[in-house]
Amino acid sequence: MLTNDTQPTSYVKSKPGLAGMKAKNNNLKAVLMLLGILVFIGGAVSVFLISQNQNTTPVAPNVPQSKPAAYIEKAQTCTLVFDVTEPDKMACGEEGCETDSDCSEGLVCLTADDDKKYCAKEEYETACIDNPNSTTCCSAPEDETLACGESGCINSDDCAEGFVCVSTSETDDDGNIVKYCADEDYLDACVANPGENTCCSAPNEELACGEEGCETDSDCESGLVCLTADNDKKYCAKEAYETACTDNPSTTNCCTAPTITTTTTVTTTVTPTGTATPTGTVTPGVTTVITTVGCNDVCDANADCSNISHVCYEGRCRLDVNPTDTQCRLPSGETTIVRPVHVPTQSGPADWLNYVKAGLGVLGVGALLLLLL
Repeated sequence: MLTNDTQPTSYVKSKPGLAGMKAKNNNLKAVLMLLGILVFIGGAVSVFLISQNQNTTPVAPNVPQSKPAAYIEKAQTCTLVFDVTEPDKMACGEEGCETDSDCSEGLVCLTADDDKKYCAKEEYETACIDNPNSTTCCSAPEDETLACGESGCINSDDCAEGFVCVSTSETDDDGNIVKYCADEDYLDACVANPGENTCCSAPNEELACGEEGCETDSDCESGLVCLTADNDKKYCAKEAYETACTDNPSTTNCCTAPTITTTTTVTTTVTPTGTATPTGTVTPGVTTVITTVGCNDVCDANADCSNISHVCYEGRCRLDVNPTDTQCRLPSGETTIVRPVHVPTQSGPADWLNYVKAGLGVLGVGALLLLLL
């Protein structure tokens, strides 16, 4: 029986196929949900694997990686232990030492000629100072010493036993003095004219005056000098005849005074009795004078010049016909000239008679003057 409070039941008629569609939708959702779960799980695994491969630092084999302690007790202390070793000593021949203690045992610290300090063996001190290096400072020189008379030594250690190294008058192309090994007995000769003969043996016999071939005055006999003549050769000569020897070197010109040749003429007077009586009057003669003798002697007047052909020219004795020539030569270049020689007139009988006549005449004039007074 129907009452007013009873609601009528509604019936809905479903459409054909609707139930089938709902079933399909439910299946699709389930598949998608499953795929989402799988994708999530795969992503999580990939992230984990990637994070595990990021540490690419190489680790030495068999060496465990240190792991920091979570806690260090404050009572613990850190102690560093190490050994302090003495600095290495400098080897022989090395430069830079200050004292012997800087060098290895048995070496000394030397100041070389280059003002640097080197470690060296004491027995090679001289060689090391002269030319510091590992060879000269530390080892005996090679047995290639220079023989007597050879050049190129630095000190006597470079010379054969018994010889010394000396600085000579010779220089090289750069102007440096050349040193030679020499016998101590001949040092002066070696220095003046270095060579095997002069440095190592007694000099040859001294050259006599006028001889050619000297090098220094010591090559000539005592009292002679070694002159370079105009022919570029050297001669032993007496110093007083230097000019004549230089102009024309010979034993005569270099060693003796010039010879003066005088020619005189004596005239005679014939008396009425027919006898020839010499008057005693000597005519002026002539002489050949070597113009270079006494050339350039100091003078104040012509009389100071010893050569009769010289005059005093600007304080020096010069040839009177060519005073400006410093070697007293003729303008032609010759060194001899012919000059007259003035010989005092000798007194003769005729002269005495003339003197008597003159005296009597003077007395007569004097007496006449007395009478007139």
